[in-house]
Amino acid sequence: MGATGRGQPTGGEHLPLKPEALSILLCLAEAESHGYEIMKRANAGSLGDVRLQPGSLYRWLKRLLDAGLIAERDRPRSAEDDDARRRHYGITEAGIDAARAECSRMAEIVSHARRLDILAEADLERAEGQ
Repeated sequence: MGATGRGQPTGGEHLPLKPEALSILLCLAEAESHGYEIMKRANAGSLGDVRLQPGSLYRWLKRLLDAGLIAERDRPRSAEDDDARRRHYGITEAGIDAARAECSRMAEIVSHARRLDILAEADLERAEGQ
């Protein structure tokens, strides 16, 4: 991962990411997938904070495609029995950089909250255990 002249990680020009965008990027960082699978995994992985529906999912996918954070991929060979109309997506290097920068930004916020004694350890343990 590179850095900008200010010492910020690359990808910072896309910050802050909306929760929906970050959820999609994290799903695609795990594995390339088609829209319906992305929607299921993003909804499950967000602990209920993100509720993507088909219409909103495809608007988010278009935004992320236009920003260069994701790209359409060839249909995987393992998907031969899959619906040929499904589009498959993968995260780009810019998408990885943006997700990494957003996670770093969020970690700084949590660190600051800890220093101010606003965030209790029980809150962190509960969030990590879910």
